[in-house]
Amino acid sequence: MVKFYSCFPMSLEGNQLCIDLVPQYQTVRDEEAIFTALIKDADPQVNTDSIHQQFVHLGNLPTDGYRELEVVCVGLRFGKVDHYVVLKNKNKAILQLDTPKSAHSMHSFLQQYPYSMGEHTLTCSLSPRGQPA
Repeated sequence: MVKFYSCFPMSLEGNQLCIDLVPQYQTVRDEEAIFTALIKDADPQVNTDSIHQQFVHLGNLPTDGYRELEVVCVGLRFGKVDHYVVLKNKNKAILQLDTPKSAHSMHSFLQQYPYSMGEHTLTCSLSPRGQPA
């Protein structure tokens, strides 16, 4: 997006827009850190030290042919989904369930009984940051 607006500048009320990446998001390799920052922006009271225990990563999503609701429904079978992000360009999603117990239940169940979307069998993992040391 930044490259697009650099090549094709836009104006708003006669002023040219200047778009830059915020330094902490220059590389988007750590999706979980960005997801955590968005949750923290929405709820400043959240404990970001322990929130990772509630994250479940779903991988191998189809490129298209599904709705985000279907991804959320995979998590709803195990508890409330507080927040989620679907990264279509990486064919993955991160769900934040209401408790670490819900996240572990979802992970255990999907390891034993994998979920399929179309012809894709989803992979499921817990947050590497949520693992006890």
